[in-house]
Amino acid sequence: MAKKKRKKPKGNSRKMLGVYRAVTFVYYGLYLTVVGFLVGVVGSGIACGSINSGSSGGFSTGMNIVRAAGIMIPAGAVLGFVGRIMSLDCPEDFSGKKLIYGAVFFDVIVITLRVMSWFTTLRPIVETLSQLSNLAATILFLVFLKQVAQYIHDAKSEGSAANVLKIGLGVFVSMLLGIFLPPLFLLAILLLLIGFLAYIMLLIRLRESLQTA
Repeated sequence: MAKKKRKKPKGNSRKMLGVYRAVTFVYYGLYLTVVGFLVGVVGSGIACGSINSGSSGGFSTGMNIVRAAGIMIPAGAVLGFVGRIMSLDCPEDFSGKKLIYGAVFFDVIVITLRVMSWFTTLRPIVETLSQLSNLAATILFLVFLKQVAQYIHDAKSEGSAANVLKIGLGVFVSMLLGIFLPPLFLLAILLLLIGFLAYIMLLIRLRESLQTA
């Protein structure tokens, strides 16, 4: 049986071959992170259930599953970081190139701050700065993806990226207002889940567009 040939990007998409590979890395990194989180939840449930039932074997199994999740989640983050670095391989005439440089810059700051948090007594401040830097990197990367979609004339992905950015703004505003109106934190969590799913769909759609356009 003849093997199905893999489609290669054409036209503007061929120029974005490096970005196609980058988006693939980011997608699988996100996928691994989600799976790792779910595996961790399952492992924690098994461990907690074993404590209640007095089963030492079940507790050991649960903790091993949690340890596996502890490897999968950072591995997913590494794939995502590598994907953003690979995004630097885009055409010189692409207007969004500066955005990905900015995203990678903030990613490096995040890594630096997280290492610093292990050796400083100002950990809460360092972690806050790390979260803000991570937010900046994510926003820049989303705007970058929006411009990639525009470059290859993918209106749907361009609209999806804009929607994810709007949802992200909604999360940020809800969290700020939640300081004064705690119930709004629930809205922030709901918007965060919706935005996360929308982000995954954006990566899937854009990856397909880069591959087949």
